[in-house]
Amino acid sequence: MLIIQRMVVVSGVFVVIWFSGCVPLAEQKDPVRINAARFMDGSSGATISEVLLVPSFTVYTGIATGHGSSGGMFESVRLEDARVQRSGEVLSLDGGSVIGIWWAFMAVTGRYSNLGSVLVVAPGYRQNSVEHPWAERAFEPLVLEPLLPQEAIAELEQIHRLLDLDTLSTDDAARLGIRSEQPVSIQLTRSERETIRSFVSGGLADLRARTK
Repeated sequence: MLIIQRMVVVSGVFVVIWFSGCVPLAEQKDPVRINAARFMDGSSGATISEVLLVPSFTVYTGIATGHGSSGGMFESVRLEDARVQRSGEVLSLDGGSVIGIWWAFMAVTGRYSNLGSVLVVAPGYRQNSVEHPWAERAFEPLVLEPLLPQEAIAELEQIHRLLDLDTLSTDDAARLGIRSEQPVSIQLTRSERETIRSFVSGGLADLRARTK
């Protein structure tokens, strides 16, 4: 049987159309880009040289109808793409993606992910969860609240312990400022986990030196 197909591009979405009644969909959303992300001490106004960023993504998988119903979609939250961000440098955050199949122009099955909040960690400061990282001037600058050394040590140790897990309970996710009705999956690469350990270890060493 001969199957005819053609490739079209519509609003950045690459679609291969099969005249057998299904349309595969694949789209990478535009990233969130900040030309010069800056991080500031909320007390002194001094620049914080670098921070740890851990983005979250809301993911929907399953089936949605062409009438706007998403009752067949399962919602989950995951953490990934952790990195150290230097103040004054370009910040680019993945916006998410769409992968699925449009069946007979009536329903879509697949996965849709969208950038959610971004956890910001700096040794000596209270953690900050930026709920709308795409908002204008969300990181220009981002002001962080300084903590006393002992309080900062306890918070940084807790963050390290939580990010070293594979899954966060809803309570633990809330401790990181992440809102979710289901457990949160931590999908960090080995390199990203090592980046976190190195960042936290250095931060803890500096904080403990201040208490001596």
